[in-house]
Parts: sequence; structure tokens; C-alpha cells
Amino acid sequence: MNLHFNEYFFAHAGLFLIAISALAYVCQVLIQRDWLRNLSSVLLAGALGSLITSVVMRSIAANFFALSDMYEALLITTICLLLAFLIIERWFRVPNLGWAVCLLALIIMFYAGTIPTDINPLQAALRSYWRSIHVPPLLLSYGFFTLSFMSSVAVLLTDRNKGNGNGYSSPVLATRDGGPGLLSLSFTSAAELYDEVTYRCIAAGFPLLLIGVILGAIWANEAWGNYWSWDPKESMSLVTLLGYGAYLHMRINGEHTRKTMAWVSVGGFLLVLMTFLGVNMWGFGSLHSYGSLK
Repeated sequence: MNLHFNEYFFAHAGLFLIAISALAYVCQVLIQRDWLRNLSSVLLAGALGSLITSVVMRSIAANFFALSDMYEALLITTICLLLAFLIIERWFRVPNLGWAVCLLALIIMFYAGTIPTDINPLQAALRSYWRSIHVPPLLLSYGFFTLSFMSSVAVLLTDRNKGNGNGYSSPVLATRDGGPGLLSLSFTSAAELYDEVTYRCIAAGFPLLLIGVILGAIWANEAWGNYWSWDPKESMSLVTLLGYGAYLHMRINGEHTRKTMAWVSVGGFLLVLMTFLGVNMWGFGSLHSYGSLK
């Protein structure tokens, strides 16, 4: 079997494991068994490993790190989403998000399969080691922001607080698996749990986005002679960074309701979609148009 065949084999194996994991998460929600939760996580970790192997195979076949077009970006975005969820799942028991994450991963991968997947020569603008260190932090931040969006929707669906106060109560440190965990907290409501998950995801994604933007500015100076040119992609990345910065400021301030914070998170995710997909799909004359589907 050649490397290109192996690449698609592992990609499809990953899809299969994601689908089985989604089914296991649904069963866990319905039956509430710890072994089902553990099985779901193992299956999802297997899917993550398969997709990573697919990227490695594609990179070997291409003779460069396979992150140069929209198909590869979507594939690695899916990897980042699964990785972010497995990290959050390790800290919080949120199986209700598991099936939704799997469903979204399947949608992304099926969509990725409808666009050109051929390996093409690397464009001159991308022939730099900066590509391998600038883009991954951004995509991982998008993975955490996607989770924050999902948990924000869960807050809006589960929050029953009708008062005018902030609706927050202090989580209580609890024991888990025989001892205190890193974030082993007990919550008085599902909305409180999802609100905390939203905050933790954004707190993880924000510095990753900041790092990606800074590295991009350094690369831009090396490639184009200036750190910032107000390119549409650069501008939207900055707007997204400021949006999530506003969320963190409001959250730490503690004077806003869970629902308000959830809506701010949803708004931030809309900015992510515009940054990642909007600019790439529609171009807008961006210097990053090599990621366009046109």
C-alpha cells in the first residue's frame, strides 16, 4: 500500500471510530454507566490517533507538513477539536457534550471530503518553517472555542435562573477516584457546570490565539516586510482576540449573568467562523487567499 492510500485508510478509520464513539456517548447519556464513558473516551482517543496518523502519512507523501489547503486545515481542525474535548473531558465529566463533539467532527470531515483533497506543490508564500509553528496554535484555539460555544448553548438551554444577579455560586472542591483532582469540582446545577466549562475552554483558547497572532506577525514581517498590514485575516483574528478578551474581562469581573456570558461566548464563536471560514471562502482580497475554496 502506498502512502496516499494509507492516508485515506487512516482518515476513514478515524471517521468510523468517531461514529462509534458518538453512539457510545449517546448510550452513556441514556444509561449513565462509567464504563460507557470510559469506552467512549478510548474510542475517541483512537479516532484522534488515526487522524493524526493520516496527517503524518500525507505529510510524508507531500514532503512537507500537510497544512497548506482547506482540506488539510479542516482535518487538523478536527484533530484539535477532539484533542481539546479529551482534555476537557479529563477535567470535567461532560458526556452530554461528547455526542455533539463527535457529530460536529463527522460533519467537518464529511464536508472536507467534498472539496479537493489532492496533494499539490506548496505555494511560495507557504514555504517557510513559520507555517508549522504559526497555524497549529490557532487551530487548537479554535478547537477550544468550539467547545466553549457548545457549552454556552448548553448554558442557555439549562439555566433556569430568573433573577437579576450574576447567578454564580462557588464550586466546591470534591474528591474523585479516591483523591482530590486537579479540577474535581462539584456543581449545584448543569448550567453552572457548563458555564465553568465555557470559561475554562476560553481561558485555554485565548493564549493559544494570542500566540498564533504574534507568531503570524513575526512571519509577516519576514515574508512581507511589516508586522501588520490590516489584511482581512489579520484584522478578523485581532477582532476575535479582542472579543474573547472581553469575555474573560467580564467573567472575571463577575457582575454578569451566566446567560449574558453565554451569549458573549456565542458571539465570539461567530467571529471565529468568520475568521477561519469566511475570509478563506470569500477571499476579500486577503493575502491569506491560498486557503480559499475558489
